[in-house]
Amino acid sequence: IFNRFAFKVLEYFEGKPIEDLNDLNYHATNVYIWYRFTLHDNTYKELINSGNIGIISNDSIKNGLLNLQALYNKLKNEEDHFRYDMEELMYTPAYEMLKMNDLIKNFTYQVSNGQDGENISLSRTNYENLLKNLKHENGFVMAIYEHTKMNAHFNEMNELCSSLIKLINEELEF
Repeated sequence: IFNRFAFKVLEYFEGKPIEDLNDLNYHATNVYIWYRFTLHDNTYKELINSGNIGIISNDSIKNGLLNLQALYNKLKNEEDHFRYDMEELMYTPAYEMLKMNDLIKNFTYQVSNGQDGENISLSRTNYENLLKNLKHENGFVMAIYEHTKMNAHFNEMNELCSSLIKLINEELEF
């Protein structure tokens, strides 16, 4: 979904006429607001810190756990790069050219179906100027690129988790 929002905004950068500022604001803001991934790996940390990982006799399971943590670190490094690009390429131009209060009120109104926020009119001039900002456009391009890479890491982690669960279940049946 994230990439769909970013691709929609890039259409405006590539010359799509702005017929609905609310639509542009909705799609851009859905890219601006992203959430960091938080891994809940308390059991893994306990196994490592206590030395109990050595109790696991199946090397495939042990290596799978270590590889899963390595994939998590790879994901976090990509996320850090994504965050830097968001701050430099997206937030800086947006903060300089848009009224955040208007953006947030309008976005909140849209996502709440009018229950919250305010149906505030956005400045066409500000958005037109923002769409001329190459740095900001590059931010959307990089958001798509980096988000695609992070999704690939998530998918790889998911596949490894499924494999580990299968191995653990087989070990328990044995």
